[in-house]
Amino acid sequence: MSARYHALRDRTVAAVDRVFAEPVRIIWKDGRAPVDIEAVLRTAAQVAQSMAGGRGQAWNVEITGASALLYVDRARYPDILPARGDEIKVPARGDAYFEVMRTDTRNRTRLICHLSESGRAGS
Repeated sequence: MSARYHALRDRTVAAVDRVFAEPVRIIWKDGRAPVDIEAVLRTAAQVAQSMAGGRGQAWNVEITGASALLYVDRARYPDILPARGDEIKVPARGDAYFEVMRTDTRNRTRLICHLSESGRAGS
């Protein structure tokens, strides 16, 4: 039995993807054929604030190990599970490449892939 909000949650995920998703290609490290999907990619801002708090006493310091996060709709792509070492090619961003560092599978609606910049240059 589903909670009443699940239908709203699913419509929200679909609406976000319609606006923010972009084509990406998953290149499997085990040699399987690459897979093209649409997913939401967010790159991390590499800005850190002063540990002293600064004039506004802004103690919000973000430390991140990932240079980007890829959000994959689990309902739309139930068989997709990127693993550490797989690569993500993003054609809309000048054929940028990212490497999967880890994939968080705890979210019910999304796979959240933590990515780092790949050493590979455009194709």
